[in-house]
Parts: sequence; structure tokens; C-alpha cells
Amino acid sequence: MANLTGPKGPGEPKSKGTRPVSDARIGLEKPEKTKESEKVAEPAPEPVGPDGDRFGHVPSMHGRQARELPAGTGDGSTGGSVKARLHALGLKGSPGLIKSAASDAIRYSSVPGGRILHGSVVIESARALAKLEGVLRVTGDLTIQESGLKSADLLVLKSLTELGGRLTLEGNPALQLFDACENLERARGIYLGFNTAVARVSLPKLKEVDAAFIVEANSALGELILPAFAKGGRYVHVHDNPALTTVLAPSLDVVHDELSFLDNPRLITVRLASKAKPATVGALELGKNGAASYPLLFATVVKA
Repeated sequence: MANLTGPKGPGEPKSKGTRPVSDARIGLEKPEKTKESEKVAEPAPEPVGPDGDRFGHVPSMHGRQARELPAGTGDGSTGGSVKARLHALGLKGSPGLIKSAASDAIRYSSVPGGRILHGSVVIESARALAKLEGVLRVTGDLTIQESGLKSADLLVLKSLTELGGRLTLEGNPALQLFDACENLERARGIYLGFNTAVARVSLPKLKEVDAAFIVEANSALGELILPAFAKGGRYVHVHDNPALTTVLAPSLDVVHDELSFLDNPRLITVRLASKAKPATVGALELGKNGAASYPLLFATVVKA
């Protein structure tokens, strides 16, 4: 069993030992995306949830059936991966419901040691990566999607230390290793999904995300290495990674809403927090993984 403790609810019997973990399947938070030319842009305004979070709510998908979306809202140019992502949410239909970026140009400002990119940028080719040369901070989102980029192409990201928006790495079939963001310390949120060849993800200096960290449907991913990751924002979800064997996050301190490992059939090693200092989480969910429990996963459930 995972090392899991937490306060008992009013209808929950008092007992010693570990708290049972539900295997019920939950839904995934999906980052918004669009297939655009190599434009860089100020992000369009996002709707603000009742709690003020702009990253979006992760809804429960338990028992949800696929439903048709209204037709005629998009031109179908965003490609198969967006449709696959919509289907994973229990939806079918037009990918045009995914938010498009605005068309305003980005700008730069100089700071000691590099420069700041003001706005959001979508990368779909090696040529577009030149926009990030010497950039220490991006104030908006950084999206790398449906590209033919290889691991060596991303070395330009080594200078990046902070993202004011989201890092999205999605649908990049030639990418085998993602460790170029070796100096990234914080981001609004991170989404890594549908990268069919990525075998290892390493973010050695990442300390925190404000909203969510989502890793899903990366068919070759074997290792997720996050040695400094302490603040997981609202959600940390690791779902549907069939080759994943190892997750290391020994410094994790808090995930406010939910920590979830689901449908990772080869996942046998999870090292998270420590016995002396367990992570505080709003909920912990394990199901359909390579092991029924993880003795090095230390978490205390504290419901708000």
C-alpha cells in the first residue's frame, strides 16, 4: 500500500493503518491547443473559473460517455492528435472548440544574462526555435506541438528558467528525450502528451507549478525524473503511459487537489516525498498500474 494517512470524514470508521485508495477512474485536464503557423502571440483571454484559476478544472470522467460536439465550429485543420485528445475527454467532433491564439506580435526586453519574451509562442519547426535564443523567461505559454523536432533541436531551451504560462509538449513523434529545459524552475502548468517516441523526461531544477502537471499517453516513456519538484499546484496526473516504469519526485511537498497515477501498466517504482516528510495532497488515486502499492510513496491526505 502507499504510505497514506489523513483525517477521517464523519462517515468513515476510525481505524489504524493505511487508508484504502480508490481505483475509480477520473478524468484528465486537457490543455487547450491549436494548429497554427509559426506565429508568436499574446495569449487570448481565458475564462476564469469560480476559484480564479485560469488553467482550467479537471472534471471527473468516471462513467462519462462520448458525445458529439456542435458541428461547424472549426475547419478541421488541427490534425488527428487534437481529435484523439478530444476523444480521450469523452468528446467527439470539431477541434475548432480548442482556443486559437491571438495574432498580436511578441516583444522582447533585455535583462542581465539574457532577455524576456513577452507573449506566447507556438513552435512547430526548428526555425521557429530561434525566437527562444537567450530567453530566460516567457511571460505566456510555450507550445511545442506536432513537430518533427529532435532532442538536439531543443537545446536552445537551456536558458529558460521560468514560464508565466503553460509548457505544452504534444504530438512530437521524433522527440526521444526531453531534458533540454534543464534550468526551468517554475511554470503556470505543464502538459506532456501524445509524444510517441519520448523515452525519458527529466526536469532537474523544476520546483513548482501553479496549476497542474499532466503526463499522459506517451507510449514510449519509461522514466519521469523530477528531483527538485516540490509544489504540484492543484493537480499532478500521470495517466495512460504504457511503458512507464519509474517516477521519481523525492522532494514533493504539496498537491492541493489531487495526485493521480492511473493506467500505467508497467509502473513499478514510484519514489515520492519521504517517510520523515510526506507530501500533503488533497486526494490520492492509484489504479491499473504495474503495482498495487508503492512503499516509497509517502503522502498524507488533507481534505480542504
